[in-house]
Amino acid sequence: MKKAIDAYDQLGKIIEVESWLEEHGLKVHNTRYTGAKKLLSQGVQAGEIDEDQMVPFQWALLELDDYLQIYEYLRNVTHRRFLDTLAKSLKGPHQNKFEGKGADTAGRNFMFELVIAAKLAQLGFDVSFDGDADATLKIDKYIIHVECKQPLGANMNALLIDAFKQIRNRCEQAVVMKNE
Repeated sequence: MKKAIDAYDQLGKIIEVESWLEEHGLKVHNTRYTGAKKLLSQGVQAGEIDEDQMVPFQWALLELDDYLQIYEYLRNVTHRRFLDTLAKSLKGPHQNKFEGKGADTAGRNFMFELVIAAKLAQLGFDVSFDGDADATLKIDKYIIHVECKQPLGANMNALLIDAFKQIRNRCEQAVVMKNE
């Protein structure tokens, strides 16, 4: 199903998200967020996108959509860990193609964690950030530890092994704490 989106209305929502980020004391200017907003604003004002700007424009739309989802489903979260992760998500190059390894990809990796948490909240799960895991879910009396790994490159197997180790450690810690 296709859905028409008015770019001017979308820009208004993006400005609202920017205000929300700033209300939490996050530095938004000169970040991936404002770079993406600038590209969208230029396209809205011009009424079209130059062909040489199409790929950066598409990345900008993806970035902004991620923040819109986080805002829509997690805007009432004020836990310090959530806000720290949100701040880290603003860092790094404006486009994926300029990222290297390690610190350069950290912003997008933190964004991935928040987008996954937003999707889980959208599905109706009680999502929190008060544990050691990337996020935790509460389903009835059960707490589920969520570890997010972005499926990038050829090291997917290593990422899955790391995620399973992290989850196993969280569960073992929970058992020890419950027994105490």
